[in-house]
Amino acid sequence: FVIDVPLPGQRSQRVFIEAAQAKPIHRRLVKIYSICASVSASYFERALVLNAGIAHGAIAIEELPQGSHFVIVQNYPRATCDPEEVRHSVLEIAAWADEIEHALTGQDRN
Repeated sequence: FVIDVPLPGQRSQRVFIEAAQAKPIHRRLVKIYSICASVSASYFERALVLNAGIAHGAIAIEELPQGSHFVIVQNYPRATCDPEEVRHSVLEIAAWADEIEHALTGQDRN
């Protein structure tokens, strides 16, 4: 699923929800993520500092069709994930991803 989340200040963030497999244990997961910015070595230190402030989820590097990108991601065991948890995560990830995107690039692309 793809959800466009409107945010304050005329900004928005696209959040993705998909089924995933945890490796190497092959546990079924619900992966919720949003793209923050293209990977650039100049962003590494700032991304790690920002990552330390995230209570749930993390900044990661994801290989996407359009290249390597920083994403904010949360994974949940599919067997125990409920709709309220997904809704809360979508809103939280959208807000964090937008804040991180703005901090790293100063833009609103994703």
